Amino acid sequence: MMPILYDETGKIEDVFVHEPDLECRIALEAEDPSMWLFDSALKGVDSLEWIKQAKLEHLRYVQLLQEQGVNVHYLTDLLKQHEVMLRMKLEEALKSAVAQKLIATESAENFSKKMQMSLVNAALCGVTMKYEDYHKLEEADLSILIPKPNAYFVQDPFAIIGNHFIKLKPATWQRSGEPELWDIALHPENFYQMHHISEGGDITVVKNKVFVGIGTRTEPHTAFELYWLYKNKRFHYIDDVIVVFKPDAGKDLGLNHSQDLPYIHIDTIWMPICYLKNVGNVPLMTRSVAWNKGQLYTLEDYVIKCKKKIVPTSEKEQYSLAPNVLPANGVVISADVNAETNGAMVNAGLDVKPFAAKTLLGGSGSGHCMSNTANYVLIN
Repeated sequence: MMPILYDETGKIEDVFVHEPDLECRIALEAEDPSMWLFDSALKGVDSLEWIKQAKLEHLRYVQLLQEQGVNVHYLTDLLKQHEVMLRMKLEEALKSAVAQKLIATESAENFSKKMQMSLVNAALCGVTMKYEDYHKLEEADLSILIPKPNAYFVQDPFAIIGNHFIKLKPATWQRSGEPELWDIALHPENFYQMHHISEGGDITVVKNKVFVGIGTRTEPHTAFELYWLYKNKRFHYIDDVIVVFKPDAGKDLGLNHSQDLPYIHIDTIWMPICYLKNVGNVPLMTRSVAWNKGQLYTLEDYVIKCKKKIVPTSEKEQYSLAPNVLPANGVVISADVNAETNGAMVNAGLDVKPFAAKTLLGGSGSGHCMSNTANYVLIN
């Protein structure tokens, strides 16, 4: 399968998602859910009840996409089509982990039993071991064995740029196993492995242009790597790369270091919606620097220079990641908790489709985080 993407604001025919399931239990039942990048406030919740509610919210999210004529592809369904490859990868990793004495024999045996019961579920839930030892699996290049409670945030493990599948390199060990699953699931023809820290929420493709956000989750070298691919004509349908240094990118860039508003990726600051409109947190956009063709602009000024209107998100709703919306064939899919921002988008003439997201937001992501879109898909 080869997804093609040249414009997230254009006609979207396909989207890739993952419905949260039992793999989330390890985060929800942890001493502190933030150990697995979930909200600390979830400590002590009924994990099964949380998963039940999250699945209901995710179902409505998917239904909104389907109502716009989008083909929805689930990670679990795609993995089941490649179970031979998945089994081989898991067995090889398990054998290596045991040989290196990274996991106990009992844990390996229990994981083998999980694989016999449900291969896909085993891949998502991972091996059971002490929390402080999981990072050793990443260091040994055995991340596929690590539990993946964040897997429903599909935007981050890979990027589709033009005619290429870009396997990314997450900033945290907790998410380091997800790119491998998507590589197996899609088995793409045009493949590239990023060599530097990079996450998909920092990569946005709009009107044949690639925006690369630099900050805590994506290194500057990632932008250079993508720019090199572009200059060497590796990407079809792409005609420019714009680098955006987010407010956390460095004082040497003249940016303010402020922790007063939460953001992670560029898509939690700003999101293009359609040809003439964007939605974004203006204070954060003014503290972000866009580099294009040797010129520096604030992200706000760059968007205005491109004759786009910015619909400002509510400042207080930045805490529920208001800019993280999903454009889908003429509508904007947005978390219902961001009522002020949704109202501003409606007043700007946008067709907003809210979905219940209170539970899903507990994993620290929203509408755009939960999908990876394609203008269309070529079947190998």
